[in-house]
Amino acid sequence: MNKDETARILEKLKASDEEVLSDLYKRYIDPVSSYILRHGGTRDEAIDVYQDAWLVLVENIKNNKFKGAATIETYLFSISKNLWLKEVRRKKANKSSTSHFRFFYNVSEDKIPNYSDVISIVQKVINQMEGSCKSFVKAYYVEGLSLKELAIRFGLTEGSAKVKKSRCLRKIKQMVDTELKKTL
Repeated sequence: MNKDETARILEKLKASDEEVLSDLYKRYIDPVSSYILRHGGTRDEAIDVYQDAWLVLVENIKNNKFKGAATIETYLFSISKNLWLKEVRRKKANKSSTSHFRFFYNVSEDKIPNYSDVISIVQKVINQMEGSCKSFVKAYYVEGLSLKELAIRFGLTEGSAKVKKSRCLRKIKQMVDTELKKTL
């Protein structure tokens, strides 16, 4: 594709020309899908990543973030590759946390609670807390106060606020562990 043709296609993409969108979508799906399949993905994952990459591409074209320095194919492939690598890292982190959970609680994978169940338990524990830990944790995580701001609010030094935060989080973790063990 020469620069004039690329410029013409970019203008049509900015105008949401359905024919050009469809043509380019079909033209570049195979190289992206092949890459994802070669790197451990499934066909469905490849399609999801490709569709997300297209949304990013079109958005970047409409916002003039893509100037045409690279070919559309190269740019789209780069977006797709980055999205896939992000997904791989997310899956790896999720698998790692599942392994840690299985190790610490000595349960089979089918007994591991889902993320929303764990969040519900954490919220329940925080709501059941009494005293300064509850208000301290809420001020830090809900209100987004810094340690310096917490120190001022609670009449502490910044170092003491850091220690208090650590102690409160340890207390929450113990309470969450107790609740989780009840559900397993």
